[in-house]
Amino acid sequence: MTRPRQPTLRLLSLNVNGLQDKDKRRWLFNLLERDKWDVILLQETHHRSPEEGAAWAQEGPNGLRCNWSGPAFWCHYTSQSRGVAILFRATAKTSNLTVRHSSATGRTLSVDFTFSGLPYTVVCVYAPSVAADRPHYYTQELLSSLPGDRHLLVGGNFNCIAGQQDMLDPDSPPGQRTLGYWTGLRHVETDHSLYDVWRDLNSDRRAFTHIATSGQSAARLDRWLISERLRARVSKEPQAIGNVLGYPGDHLGVSLSLTAPAATLYGAAVWRLPLHLLDDQPFCDRIAEAVPAYLGAHPLGPDLTRGRRWEDLKRQVKDIALQRSWALAAQQRASQKVLEADSRAAMAAYSRSPSAETLLAWQDAHQLLQALNAEAAKGAALHAGVVWQFYGEQSTFWFHHLARDRQSRTELKALRAAHARAASAI
Repeated sequence: MTRPRQPTLRLLSLNVNGLQDKDKRRWLFNLLERDKWDVILLQETHHRSPEEGAAWAQEGPNGLRCNWSGPAFWCHYTSQSRGVAILFRATAKTSNLTVRHSSATGRTLSVDFTFSGLPYTVVCVYAPSVAADRPHYYTQELLSSLPGDRHLLVGGNFNCIAGQQDMLDPDSPPGQRTLGYWTGLRHVETDHSLYDVWRDLNSDRRAFTHIATSGQSAARLDRWLISERLRARVSKEPQAIGNVLGYPGDHLGVSLSLTAPAATLYGAAVWRLPLHLLDDQPFCDRIAEAVPAYLGAHPLGPDLTRGRRWEDLKRQVKDIALQRSWALAAQQRASQKVLEADSRAAMAAYSRSPSAETLLAWQDAHQLLQALNAEAAKGAALHAGVVWQFYGEQSTFWFHHLARDRQSRTELKALRAAHARAASAI
C-alpha cells in the first residue's frame, strides 16, 4: 500500500584541512556520493578562485566524470588557508538556490533555498583560529550577513566553545577555547534565536570533533546552530545528529537531518533488475533453479492465468535480486562497520578517561577507517576508468539506449522454455 512519507534534508559540515591534493578530493567526493548527503558544508578548502573550486567539482576520477553533479558554490582565499564551499546534491528536494553572501575573507558563505515550501538560508562558517580575531568576525562579518526573515542553518568550524562541557579534559580550564564565544558568537545566537542542536539533545554528554595539535586536549569546535522555529523539524531518527567518522580532514564531520512536517504521498517506486547481478554467479545459479521450480509448482488453470503467473514470477525474481543485493552490500560494509565500531569505542574510551594513551588509540583507529575509505575511492575511480575505456564520451541519450538494448537481450531461458512447452501443448 502507498503510505505517507516525510521529505527529509540531510546535511553534513566538514573541515577538510585542504583540498589541493587530487587523491584527497577523489576520496572526499566518493564518500559524499556514497552517503547521499543533500547539503554539504566544507571548510578549509584552500582553493584560490571560484574557477578552481568549480574545476575540482568537474574533474572526476582521473578526469572521466564529474566529482559532483549538483549545484556547488565556492568562496575562496588562498591555496594555503581558509576557503569554504556549499554543495547541493542534484536530487535533493531543494529549489530556488541563490547565493546570499560570500565574504572576501574566505570564511563565510551563505545560500538561500526553498525546502518543502519554506525559505531557508544555509551558512558555512570557518571562524578564526586566533582568539583575538573571533569577536570581530562574529559581530562584524557573520552577524550582519544573516537574514532575519528566513529559517537559518548555520554550520561549520566555530573554533570556540561555550564552556567546560565542550572539552574532554575535565581537569583543564577552557582557556583560549571560550574566547570569542561570549563576546561574539553568543550575540549571533541571541539576535537570531539560534540553538546548538547536538547540545540540546545531549545536555549531559561530552564529545569532541577536533584534537589539539599538541595532542593534549580535544574540543567540540564543529556544530550546527539552527533557528528555534526548526526545533520540531529535527529528525528523530538514530544518527540524525552527531559525529561522522572516516572522512578526510583533521576534524570529525557533524550531521543534521530535518524532516518536513507535512507528509507527502509517494506511490510505489519503479524497480529494475540491477544488471550487475547478471555477472554474479550465485545469483544466476539461484535464478536458474528458482524459475523452473516456481513454474512447476504453479501450473496454469482456471484460478491462475498466464498474466497473473507472470506477475507473480516477477515478484519472486525481484525478491531474490533484492536479497542478493542486500547480501553483497552487507559484505562490502562489513569491514567498514568493524572499523567504525573500533573508532567509536576508542573515542568513547578517550571521553571517559582522557590521556595520551587513549588519545593515540583513537587516532590509530580513526586513521584505519580513513585508509579504508580512501581505498574505496580508488576502486570507484577504477570503475569509472573501465566504463570510459569501453564507452568513451557519449550523450545521455546514448547511455539510455544502451541500457534498453541490453535489457532487450536479457533472457530468462528457463521461463522461455516453459512457455514454449506450454504453447506447444495447446
